[in-house]
Amino acid sequence: MDLFDASGKPISVGRKLGSGGEGDVYEVTTIGNDLVAKVYHVPLSLDRQEKLRSMVQRCDARLKNVATWPMVTLHVGINGPVRGFLMPKVVGYEPIHKLYSPAHRKQLFPKADWAFLVNTARNVAAAFDAIHTHGHVIGDVNQGNVVVANNSVIKLIDCDSFQIAANGKLYPCEVGVPHFTPPELQSLRSFHDTRRTTNHDNFGLAILCFHLLFMGRHPFSGIYSGREEMPIERAIQSFRFAFGKGSSHKGMAPPPNSVTLEIIPSQVADLFERAFGESGAHSDGRPKAREWVGLLDYLKHNLRSCGQEPAHKYFGGLAGCPWCMLEQQSGIVFFIGAITTVTGRTSFNLTAVWQRIMSVQLPSELPIIKPSSFQATPNPLPKKMQNTRVKAFLQRACATTIVIVLVVLLATIKVPSIATVAGFTAAFFLFVAGFDDSENSSERTARKKALTEAERKWREVERRWKTELGNALFKMTYPRSMYQS
Repeated sequence: MDLFDASGKPISVGRKLGSGGEGDVYEVTTIGNDLVAKVYHVPLSLDRQEKLRSMVQRCDARLKNVATWPMVTLHVGINGPVRGFLMPKVVGYEPIHKLYSPAHRKQLFPKADWAFLVNTARNVAAAFDAIHTHGHVIGDVNQGNVVVANNSVIKLIDCDSFQIAANGKLYPCEVGVPHFTPPELQSLRSFHDTRRTTNHDNFGLAILCFHLLFMGRHPFSGIYSGREEMPIERAIQSFRFAFGKGSSHKGMAPPPNSVTLEIIPSQVADLFERAFGESGAHSDGRPKAREWVGLLDYLKHNLRSCGQEPAHKYFGGLAGCPWCMLEQQSGIVFFIGAITTVTGRTSFNLTAVWQRIMSVQLPSELPIIKPSSFQATPNPLPKKMQNTRVKAFLQRACATTIVIVLVVLLATIKVPSIATVAGFTAAFFLFVAGFDDSENSSERTARKKALTEAERKWREVERRWKTELGNALFKMTYPRSMYQS
């Protein structure tokens, strides 16, 4: 495929760098190393072509600084239909969820402390503000369209999906991720005809900031006290902010070993309350991106270092280091410390990390599950079987009565032998008939089978309880001296 820019200049693409659902990304080394080309798999609709032209026309330095914004349209043939665009190249960045996830952060951002996370959240808010200031809306806010470098600089990617307003026309964003979709849009099956607003974006912005400040936790993922299931989507729709002031009234509580709003200034905590509460669903009810920038800057400039662990940064308004307290309570290490050598370089503090590993307490033994702790629901015998049991009892009782009467008569008066034989014969067959269990055998077989299956399932549950939640795996991977006296 021969590609040209809007002026008719041929554009040669090189090595493929990546591929997505809509198109491929290529090197364009003939132009420079700071640009890449996105080429769509299939021809674009006229509306989509107009949208890309409008984005290119409105590209400026501020947008290029925060996003992989389309800079030049690519055409099939000179003055042909738009089939792609040139955009800034992003190198040395990782998806933002690999920063706010404690496990990934230790691998990819080992030097990142809480100050780094606060500054990253501030930069995300600044990027949102840049988009909103230009009159656009991101729409599909999610953890996959924000990337971050090792200096906390972020970039917004997949900008061609943004909602763009240009020349009196609105080019909508037709996609979205449920975990970042605000309550008022949760019931929609499609965003095709939905006009997104900056207030909708501000909900997703608050989710990203919460992820960054609170160790990857989702604000609507908590412990629900109700009986039914409470997936995140439903919790969002019903405003069940698990970490908020009124969470208990909505049957929610933060998960165990969670970082709570108590570690941040009340002004920043109020931003989350406003973003996730009912009032936020009203027009412009949520904090704007610029407000987040201001208060996160305030938090950033009021951090202090822990006297025990320099890797711990926390809000200076607190009485003590919350990270030390959390590590002592949970055994979870959120940040990796470093030591400074005589050369001034920093290196991994193996001794400190090993001490933390050794301080992890052995999990308590699992309680024994007793079948008696569960309430069984009885399954009564069928009505027909109950009647059969009564009939059998009466038959045996009648046979016994006949035998007793015959014995008494034989002992007191002379009874003809034929009558005696007939009586005993009748009593015998009547008694035997009382033990005929043919009608009950199928029911008994079914119940024995059900009992066997229930016992098998119980043994399986018991096995999983011990292997998945017990101490066996912990003892296999932990120093033996830690759990043997």
